[in-house]
Amino acid sequence: MMTSTFVKTASAAVLTGTLLVSSYTPFTAKANTTSVQLKSTDKEDVKVTTQVKTTTATNVYAKYADIKKGKVAHTLPAGTYIKKIDTVELNGKKYYSITYSNAHEITSKKDFDKNFDIFKGYVKVSDTLKEKVTISGYDSLFSSWDDIEEADLNKFVKSYIGNTTRTVVTKNTISNSFSPRFDNFEDAVFFDFTKKGEILIFSDKIKINNKTYYVGITQETLVMIPATSTKKVKTPTKVYTTAERKVSYKVTKDTFTRLSFGKQFLTSDYAMDKVKAGTKVQVLKEVTADGKKYVFIKLKYSKKQLDEGYTPYGWILKDRIKKVK
Repeated sequence: MMTSTFVKTASAAVLTGTLLVSSYTPFTAKANTTSVQLKSTDKEDVKVTTQVKTTTATNVYAKYADIKKGKVAHTLPAGTYIKKIDTVELNGKKYYSITYSNAHEITSKKDFDKNFDIFKGYVKVSDTLKEKVTISGYDSLFSSWDDIEEADLNKFVKSYIGNTTRTVVTKNTISNSFSPRFDNFEDAVFFDFTKKGEILIFSDKIKINNKTYYVGITQETLVMIPATSTKKVKTPTKVYTTAERKVSYKVTKDTFTRLSFGKQFLTSDYAMDKVKAGTKVQVLKEVTADGKKYVFIKLKYSKKQLDEGYTPYGWILKDRIKKVK
């Protein structure tokens, strides 16, 4: 059910601090026009944090004893954020004990699944810089969803799911599911990999150091992607006329409505409500994606079903419906 598995889950994720954000590299982002406009909020929240990043290619020593031995575990690129734990000294030189990830070494989803991890180590203080990082809009993220009156929810969902302008990710991105800080390395399980070419179901946005990040869903995960690592792609769309919408269709075999159209959305991650064979539907739009035709449909649900979270809109393959004679 869309409302329970998407809207409520997304909101709950923010409220419980499980928002996914980019975690390891200072992106350069520029605001883009969003494909779905949420209601604006008057709430303005700004947090100024102090975070540590490398200023040059920086050697990391896994153990304190390795510093003296010159045994290097990893070399972090300049501009990599790290989490300072403590400060130690050896032979008159200061070192930070840190936690960090090997995100800079990851090149693919397969590589991520197999090798991504969080590490502890030591770096020279002289190779780092404390930076002020301003996070704007985190507390009010998704507040516009809460502002939607129940009576307007279906209208909003129709516009949201029915949108045919896609937000496509243009750069592989590793996201952290714990906080909007670049230096949070609490646990590797909080990180996810978004592949170049994946479609982001846009939900909201946030600014970090005045650079825009889009928040949305890819696969089963809420993620945050730099705006400059996305592009807008318009899909040629046939919008059914009033007369065409009066034509009755029925589902020919059990299927699920989807958040959007295309191969990516045929996985179980994007399934919403189960629609049984024989169910009558109204067709509103039609598109072609990945060599298949999809239709945007409206279903008739009872008030009880709507209250339970069923969503009266969604995408299905066109070959799953036929005209009612």
